[in-house]
Amino acid sequence: MSSRTATPATRDEMIRDWGEMLTEHGEPLPDTSKMSTAEIRTGWQRASIQYAEPADMPTVYPCEGLKVLFDPDCW
Repeated sequence: MSSRTATPATRDEMIRDWGEMLTEHGEPLPDTSKMSTAEIRTGWQRASIQYAEPADMPTVYPCEGLKVLFDPDCW
C-alpha cells in the first residue's frame, strides 16, 4: 500500500480510494449513496490508519478538537 499524505479533494476520489483500500484487504465498501461527505472522509481516514504499513508515520484525524472550528476543510 502506498502512503498518501493528503485527503483526496473530492467525494468521488475519497470513495474510490476508500474502496481500493478495503478491496485490497478483502472488505466490501459500504453503501456510500446516503453517507455525507464527512462520514466518507472519516471512513476513509480510519481505514487508512487501520491498514497503514508499520513503516508509515502515525496518522491523526485532521478534523478533531478545536481544529473543526477554524479549518475550512473540516466544515
